[in-house]
Amino acid sequence: MKKGGDKYLLVMVGNKPYWADAIGQIPFAVDTMRLYLEKYEGPVGKSHGNYDEAIRQTIATGIKWAEGKPDGKEDKTNSYDNYMVLRGCLWCKQKFIFVEKPMLNDIYLRVEEADGDFESLLSSEITDSQRRKYAQWEYQEG
Repeated sequence: MKKGGDKYLLVMVGNKPYWADAIGQIPFAVDTMRLYLEKYEGPVGKSHGNYDEAIRQTIATGIKWAEGKPDGKEDKTNSYDNYMVLRGCLWCKQKFIFVEKPMLNDIYLRVEEADGDFESLLSSEITDSQRRKYAQWEYQEG
């Protein structure tokens, strides 16, 4: 019978243990969500950035590429990795904003980092309302 982190690597983040593989989901989520934010930026002068759609698409991409290879199995389980992708997305939602920048005779939008301390968001728990809103996996009570 396996015990604790048997055959797995734990890392400490803010004095809390996390599975090392799951921590890798955060940079994946941030990079992927920034791509989707730019895709779903919306027209200038309107509410910029469809964050909800970017989060959903990022999670769907994480589920599809769960094994990290094109022909791998999707992971629609209640997995730790899916929660870490969602946690990264929620952090990204606060950390990155749309900024209008002039360009010749037009304006374009650019995703930039917001000022502030958002690091505590990475260690905060996913709330039931966030899970209900964004989780696309088969949720089961633990």
